[in-house]
Amino acid sequence: MTLGERLRTMRKEKGLTLRRAAEGAEISVAYLSRLEADDANPTLEVLEKLAKLYGVPLEELTAGTRETSGSPHLAPALSEFIETYASTFPELNDPDWQRTLSNIRLRGRYPEKKEDWLSLFLELRRALQ
Repeated sequence: MTLGERLRTMRKEKGLTLRRAAEGAEISVAYLSRLEADDANPTLEVLEKLAKLYGVPLEELTAGTRETSGSPHLAPALSEFIETYASTFPELNDPDWQRTLSNIRLRGRYPEKKEDWLSLFLELRRALQ
């Protein structure tokens, strides 16, 4: 299941229209529609808002999702981050963690430095504990 499929399924399970869900997550209807169609990539902030709206932990919202291509695309800085820190943080070897990270954008873009990925990862890890 892709992230978009997961988002659509959870929205429908909650009985929310696209408009109501977008309002609840403080995003545009067009953006939510694009997320559900796997035509856009959510930021961590948007994922957190959607998880809260749907009443699930962030990890559950993204667990087991896959990209439409079947395997996550890892941005160069993300790949470098994983290679550098996988021995320190074993969860970076987990495909679910890699997929979760690969779906995150900051201001619509992937972080460009492995240090930025480290900060993002540590915050996400802290939030999930």
